[in-house]
Amino acid sequence: MLCVECAHPVSRLYTYYSQNNIRATTCTNCHKFADKYIECDSVLVGIDLVLLKPQAIRHVVFNVLAPKLPASRWVRSQTQKMMIVITLSDVYLQWAWSVKSEDPATVHFLSNTAPTVQYLCFLFYASLDTAIIHVVVRQMAYYWLHWTALGTLSTGIMLSTAAKLLPIGTLIWDYNMPIVNSIVWWIFGFVLLEHIAVVLNCGYVKATIIGVIALGIRWLVCSAAWSAVTSLATAIS
Repeated sequence: MLCVECAHPVSRLYTYYSQNNIRATTCTNCHKFADKYIECDSVLVGIDLVLLKPQAIRHVVFNVLAPKLPASRWVRSQTQKMMIVITLSDVYLQWAWSVKSEDPATVHFLSNTAPTVQYLCFLFYASLDTAIIHVVVRQMAYYWLHWTALGTLSTGIMLSTAAKLLPIGTLIWDYNMPIVNSIVWWIFGFVLLEHIAVVLNCGYVKATIIGVIALGIRWLVCSAAWSAVTSLATAIS
């Protein structure tokens, strides 16, 4: 557990004396309440997460999810479920965007493959996308910054991937899809950098280096894999 203000480790967030006497712990480093969110409604925490407040990110990652994460687990079960929901939602969004795409290769792929094969291809792409970001960021944090709480880091990355769900409204209202897609990825990149900087407490320079390398590798690998998979699926069909 950490102080959400200065990221200093604390042994507890509050002390329970009686049902009507619970005192929040004061951080010995910054002398502020270690976690001001322990008395806040989850809606308020969610709003601050959307606003990318570092205190809210530390509260969720370190004080809500991390304390219940066994050392042998990659991520907590609730985090795994959330990751699955985000990945499946990303599959649906990518598929819906591709249907509206005018790219000749995409049109050829959608016209010559069965819906089940299309879904499996998009599922592979979304899963590979998520896996690459997690693997690259975790490896760089471990070998460069000597960060060992990799499950906690994956929880922070997972929270940042929720930004991919922003364009759900584009499925209802008609927008310029290439522009929206670019904006979403810029937002996702910014949110990812913010979460890396807050979770690793490494500053924005190192967080930017890690994030840019991860996103660059993700783009190269996913682009090559998508071309290979769609070509193979079209040939088989």
